Amino acid sequence: MSFQTRDVAWSPDGSKLAGCGEHRVEVWDATTGARLGPLGDDVSGTLHSVAWSPDGARVASCSDDGTVMVWEWEAGELLTFTGHEDRVRDVAWSPDGGRFASGCDDGTVKVWDTESYAEIHTLKGHEGAVWSIAWSPDGTRLVSGSRDEPIPLYGSCRDRTVKVWAVSYTHLTLPTNRE
Repeated sequence: MSFQTRDVAWSPDGSKLAGCGEHRVEVWDATTGARLGPLGDDVSGTLHSVAWSPDGARVASCSDDGTVMVWEWEAGELLTFTGHEDRVRDVAWSPDGGRFASGCDDGTVKVWDTESYAEIHTLKGHEGAVWSIAWSPDGTRLVSGSRDEPIPLYGSCRDRTVKVWAVSYTHLTLPTNRE
């Protein structure tokens, strides 16, 4: 079976590789190359980015359909996060694994809490699509980069910026749908 890969990531311990592309995330044993299976076969949309949580227990990906998905690797559970209004292009975990962020074509960056599974920040300021994001090593700042391209429904732009955000860790205590 062929698989067109758009992004790849090493697990934190270097034992596995994850790749995303058309409608799924694939995972392989990094030593043998053996396929460990797809995570969520046939998800909606093309997946653009994949990232392992710092503890290696979860894999996040993002999609054309505006969702961010987190697979609980050991439990085999899929959690879907909605809230973006367009394609989500990049996803990144905070160094402590307590949050992850996602960047979207609508020019926003969302920060999600991994304990409550709730959106805790929406960062606005880009005029163009946010194609890349990364956390500072101490987890207090987030950097996002936008692309210079016309965006359907949002008009054309010439953003071409990198923004550094000070992101405080606001812990929310909210009910979850997890049992």
